[in-house]
This record gives sequence, structure tokens and C-alpha cells, in this order.
Amino acid sequence: MDALVFENKWSEDPKRARAQVLSQYLAEIDDCLEVGEIECARKIIATMQNVLKRYLISS
Repeated sequence: MDALVFENKWSEDPKRARAQVLSQYLAEIDDCLEVGEIECARKIIATMQNVLKRYLISS
């Protein structure tokens, strides 16, 4: 998800934004795992962790 879109959604409804972002990341991770792309899944997980840390700390 584009960071600016996420920031806009976050400011409107943080709880809903977190749920949407987590859902999107989990779907992308699932797609990677379905085709056996473990490294792809790891990169998405790392990105997800960074995004959540950034926004959870700031809220």
C-alpha cells in the first residue's frame, strides 16, 4: 500500500487502517508462500514490521 494512502486512512480511522494494511500484507505473504517464494514472504514481513512500528509508535 502506498505510504501516503496509508497515512490518509490512518488519520481517518487508525484501527480500520491497521486492519486493512495487515489484511493486504497477509494476502501478499500468502501469495508468495503459495508459489514457494519464501524470500518474497520474508521481505513483505519485514516491510510490514517496519510500517507497523512506525505508525504504532507515532499513535
